[in-house]
Amino acid sequence: MSEEQVNILILKHLEGLASTEEKALLAAWLNEDDRHRQHFEQLRQVAEQLGQMDWRLGLDREADWQKLKARLKEEGKPESRAARLSLPRFLRIAAALALLFAFGWLLYAWLKPQASPPVAERVVALRGETRQLNLLDGSTVRLNSDSYLSVPPSFGKGERRLQLSGEAYFEVAENARQPFIVDIGPAKVRVLGTAFNLKAYSGSPLASLSVKEGSVRFSSVAAEGLEVQAGQAAEYDIPAAAFRRAPYDPETALAWLDGRLVFKDTPLREVFLALERRYNVQIADQAGIGENLYSDTVNFQDSIDSFFQRLSLTMGISFRRDGGRVVLFRPE
Repeated sequence: MSEEQVNILILKHLEGLASTEEKALLAAWLNEDDRHRQHFEQLRQVAEQLGQMDWRLGLDREADWQKLKARLKEEGKPESRAARLSLPRFLRIAAALALLFAFGWLLYAWLKPQASPPVAERVVALRGETRQLNLLDGSTVRLNSDSYLSVPPSFGKGERRLQLSGEAYFEVAENARQPFIVDIGPAKVRVLGTAFNLKAYSGSPLASLSVKEGSVRFSSVAAEGLEVQAGQAAEYDIPAAAFRRAPYDPETALAWLDGRLVFKDTPLREVFLALERRYNVQIADQAGIGENLYSDTVNFQDSIDSFFQRLSLTMGISFRRDGGRVVLFRPE
């Protein structure tokens, strides 16, 4: 082994980090020659005292060397043994050990078993289902279909921060010392205690907020946003990075909490997206009616076929089911 490899092995042994195999390797090396034992003892002595020495730039190396020898002599260690360690060799060993000690934490992190870092809890409501989550602070969250909520391990430590993709209704336990923050990517809401519905599906150009109780700050990194009070609603136009007020319509925004979808003059392309999430189907609009406005109420317990039967009569189209796919087409 090279001198550097030996020094590293000795350092690991002195710090209690050597493996069984490395201990055996070191023992074999020590038994090879008395000079190896002397080298080990010299490094052990230097290592004991190195942490007490000032290694800043501009130090008096000769003075520190004499100080080290004096310490070793006072502790009852043979001075002659330390004296045999010449200054150049001492500096070479000390420099190597200083470097190793400086990066000792890195060596330890590399050698010790790594515990898995804490990860965020991810609560998912799959297509066709809703879920309720009770948070540790007493708040409750109801997730709509095709949504997920990420709860980091730091939740409740200084602030209560979550990440949402999809739609959820929050009933936030009041705590003036710990703001409740929901990130939705480009924007966020910040409250102390309130009840609100937040809708921000991936791929949608709009994020919408309806506040039932209390008040909410709807903002982004680049914009102060809006203060939205109880009985008010707002939207965030993602492509334009702009906030705006919106009509407050709890019958539409909160209907899913009661097991319904309510559409009022809604573009059919948005209706189809909501139905895909609720019924876990894929809708192929081969009839080209997506931009038409449509009003209807869909109860969760009803079959999706009943909706398309009504739609067919209203729009003069036909539909067929192909497993999990619904195809809309115009009859020839």
